[in-house]
Amino acid sequence: MIIDYKNIGIIKSLSSDKSWDASKMQTEVANRVQLLLESNITNKDKIIIFHGGEPEFFADLFAIWEIGACAICLNPKTTIKELDIICDFVKPSMILILEDNLMNLNSPCKIINLSIEKNK
Repeated sequence: MIIDYKNIGIIKSLSSDKSWDASKMQTEVANRVQLLLESNITNKDKIIIFHGGEPEFFADLFAIWEIGACAICLNPKTTIKELDIICDFVKPSMILILEDNLMNLNSPCKIINLSIEKNK
């Protein structure tokens, strides 16, 4: 899937002054695609996006779509118990987060904290 970033406009955060233009989005999507591919994600995988309200959500969504994988978008206010049940049912390959809020999750799937990955 090829996304036409020049028509994307500006994506603004719901909680801060952060905003990304098309060029920033294209760069961030490319970085996330690389991270997903390095994690052996393919078009057969299911990935949970466990954050929202920020431009990063769309970068994750577009990156997952670029690979052809399935994005499962969850409300970040979902409880750990609910997330455990969802993971048991869906069996995702990965969970993408922006904060370290999954300390008690029982899922065996890989958890990527994008705020840490960004600083590597």
